[in-house]
Amino acid sequence: MWRDELGVWSITRDNSWSGIFQHARIGGHPALWFLAVKTIQLFTANPMGMQLLNLAFMAAAIWLMLQYAPFTLYHKVLAAFSYYFFYEYTTICRDYGLGFFFLTVFLSLYRHRQHYAAWMGITLALMMNTHILFLLFAMMLAGYWISDMVITDHKAIINSFKSSKYLSALGFIIVGMALYYLHARPDPNFQFIQGKSIPASLASFQRYFVPAALPLIFKTIAPMPELKMEFWNTYLFSGKWSLPLSLAVIILLNISLVRLHKRRLALFYSIAVAGFLLFFSAIYFGYIRHHSFLYLIFFAVLWILGLELEELSVHHISAPRRWVNLLNGRWSLLTLACVVQFGAAIAAISMDWKYPFSANKQAVDYLIDNELDQELWVGDEDYIVAPISAWTGKKIYYPVTGLWGSYVKWNAPRQNIGWLQKKDLERQERFIVAEAKRISMDAKQAVILILSYPVALQPLAQFTLAITNEKYYLYKIDHTLSFN
Repeated sequence: MWRDELGVWSITRDNSWSGIFQHARIGGHPALWFLAVKTIQLFTANPMGMQLLNLAFMAAAIWLMLQYAPFTLYHKVLAAFSYYFFYEYTTICRDYGLGFFFLTVFLSLYRHRQHYAAWMGITLALMMNTHILFLLFAMMLAGYWISDMVITDHKAIINSFKSSKYLSALGFIIVGMALYYLHARPDPNFQFIQGKSIPASLASFQRYFVPAALPLIFKTIAPMPELKMEFWNTYLFSGKWSLPLSLAVIILLNISLVRLHKRRLALFYSIAVAGFLLFFSAIYFGYIRHHSFLYLIFFAVLWILGLELEELSVHHISAPRRWVNLLNGRWSLLTLACVVQFGAAIAAISMDWKYPFSANKQAVDYLIDNELDQELWVGDEDYIVAPISAWTGKKIYYPVTGLWGSYVKWNAPRQNIGWLQKKDLERQERFIVAEAKRISMDAKQAVILILSYPVALQPLAQFTLAITNEKYYLYKIDHTLSFN
């Protein structure tokens, strides 16, 4: 497991139930996944329990897809073992698995949406409180669903019984948005939103929308990683053809939906994609796990399309097979996505099996085996070193913030030192080692310095084989040490 996974474990372990809600504003994520992990900690102190919880949610989501998605069996099987669903959401243990579970619940209920309106509203409300991107996606799904109710079921809405169900669904959706706002809206000091003024966002949009954001449409449908150890967050198909292929996907999908008389679904797809591309280009560009929402939109649109075409067939209304086959037939966009993603998942799992995702567990095992967990620990860079604390529960002193702690607090002020901005590694090394020596002198005992980069000292050990940048260098510091 890596830092974003283990950070959740540390936060839930070191905070009360109410403290988890307070942390949401400075952590960038709503509380629902944290509350689920906190519940698991009632039964185990091993972070592996969190992995099992995530596996349970993803297994349930895949089961729902296999049971209720209007796709062929081979599409379902390939999708179950696709890159996002099998690797990014399952192997890596984050809140995306929980959000995807609620998405599949909503889509499974959509077939009988007139009867399960309240449950669908509850599902969207829960989905909103798993991740900010699931909040945006759930709001878009709610907009499409409400428009469907108004246009296709407007006569039934007049009926008091059905009207009450629809109103309760709308009420749950509003409550979900309100809960997110009340407990998870970012703190003004949250470091990832500092400097995000409207002029800065507009400049970012102009700079990144066409060359960087638009090509993500095709890249997320075919997210084959580069075939190397550091494969994660890379795209093999990232050349000059990714932009025209992305435009081709948008045009082809919209034309097909219009020819199938699904203009509202085409409008939903276009608005949802545009909204996420705007977010990526103007607010936070993110990584492959964030970009995967463009694929989730594609996946949800085809699921809803399949259900709506089934409803037409019940009334003996046939859709043009040519356009249906183009989207989800044997040789279709869905087939292309499933086949490439299956290959991407195999490539990712192979690399993950061959190399450790992070070296934090090897570093922890070394520290414990050599009884170095009895010493004081000083660490830098704090967000890379923090997973060491998650495994052990031991506090680490982070010189960059001047605080002892386990997880990183993203509203804590960084030291206002020039080299932090200029990446002056030599001055950084001197500052960190000097702080470690000061801690050693104050405590009159040795300090273990845990770094994510090497310094000009003899290391006790180093662990540098990892897919991510979580590589570690361990040093022993005491007050007799000189550093020139």
